[in-house]
Amino acid sequence: MTSWRKYKAIAAAFMAFFVASTFATYLIYYKGPYCDGKCYAINQAFDFQGGGYPRITQVDDLLLVAYSNGSFVLDGVNLTSGALLGARVIIPPGINPERATLHYAEALDMVLCVYNHDAAASCGIAWVPRTDVLNASAWQQQDNLVGPVYQEFRHIGLWEPYLAPYNDSTFLLYYSNQTIFDPAHPIDSTGYSFLLEGYQVVQKIDIYWVQWNGTGFDARYCGAASHDLPGGPIHYKDGMASSVLVGGNETCKDYIITFEQFKPPSYDINIAIVKIQVSEAGVQTLWRRDVPNSSGGAPFIARVGDGTFVTSFRHHHPDDDTDRIAFVAMAADQTSYSQPIYLSAGVFGWPSVFADSQGRLWLACERQDPWNVAVFQLTFNFNWHG
Repeated sequence: MTSWRKYKAIAAAFMAFFVASTFATYLIYYKGPYCDGKCYAINQAFDFQGGGYPRITQVDDLLLVAYSNGSFVLDGVNLTSGALLGARVIIPPGINPERATLHYAEALDMVLCVYNHDAAASCGIAWVPRTDVLNASAWQQQDNLVGPVYQEFRHIGLWEPYLAPYNDSTFLLYYSNQTIFDPAHPIDSTGYSFLLEGYQVVQKIDIYWVQWNGTGFDARYCGAASHDLPGGPIHYKDGMASSVLVGGNETCKDYIITFEQFKPPSYDINIAIVKIQVSEAGVQTLWRRDVPNSSGGAPFIARVGDGTFVTSFRHHHPDDDTDRIAFVAMAADQTSYSQPIYLSAGVFGWPSVFADSQGRLWLACERQDPWNVAVFQLTFNFNWHG
């Protein structure tokens, strides 16, 4: 009997270890309640003119801030002196260049900008040598890099492009592909409709290879970033992706991607994170996870100096009926998450985050009253929960 009891104890311990190990891989540990209006510090703050969808990159000691106001405007701040650079139009009106993102391609020594060319339902790219980045007339643009992509009834089906580095001359372009409903590959067995438009769609994050050819850029299809785990159906409605490069070599790279998901059966919007591997063979999904307590959309991810991944997103706070910007941290080991930290009310818009060369986190967002672009350098106490 004693031996049988010992056997049961050993078996129980093994099972507990196996379950704990499995849950560490696929689930998210909770660390306490959310933190509202505290647990963070604003170390620097800058205000720019009115605009939407602000995005950030860094060139030397210049923190560049770009945003849309009918045109696409480049502004920023000199981090050494604190002086604002002054607004200049880099993409003129006429193509509604919204939802753009900036990237400094160090090997090419160029600043790149990808954007929606809404009038043509395509994605464009603009570029300039680093030394001319503040010269608006030096920017070149290629309006129809990818597309056109249309929904039914000629509605535009390409949104929210994002550019990620791959190697010295090649990049990954993510975009939200909202296409005509495909009955052979429905978003879910029950189907899904855009209520305002009245027809079913497939929406996923597609990836294109984008390569510098010496005078401009070439694009070709790579794969989809937002599949379920390998072998599963595409049963989510996914949009607005951003990513962090986390490993790999010259021909195969790993990325952590965050994006908004409309998950069945309720299709309420919240945030997902996936890890993918990209090579010439295509896109492989390594894992996909929900971020708990992340009701809201428009996520953006950055990795700060200690290795922590920080995701910002829009959130409607039910307690006081205000719109907030929220943050969730994922530990460097990619297995544990913090609970959300909510900024105080007053800034909202379409937030984006960026880690500078010192590993500091910057937030770009829209201030509500008065309406303008605001940029903050933030630090967080993600261990506030004890």
